[in-house]
Amino acid sequence: GIEVAVRVTPGPRFVFGDIVVTERSHSDSTPPVALEALGFERGKPAKSGLIVAAREKLVEAWRSTGFPLARIVDEDISADHASSTVNVRIDLDPGP
Repeated sequence: GIEVAVRVTPGPRFVFGDIVVTERSHSDSTPPVALEALGFERGKPAKSGLIVAAREKLVEAWRSTGFPLARIVDEDISADHASSTVNVRIDLDPGP
């Protein structure tokens, strides 16, 4: 057989930068879960699975507090290669 050697040089580790969760609502309700509880902390490793899980937990947290129609209406996830950060913006509508 033929031996093949593969060398992988990973780039810099990306961390979370700006994290913004906005609520599109006319209510004065406060979010039922803190960003830190979702694993979102500035400077922590920006793992893609964490973002997906956080979206689900945000929606579920609102639904479990009496907002069954809660949903994500928009999001923007962008990587800043100059600073090796991932900025996250999630817009959530808790519903009526």
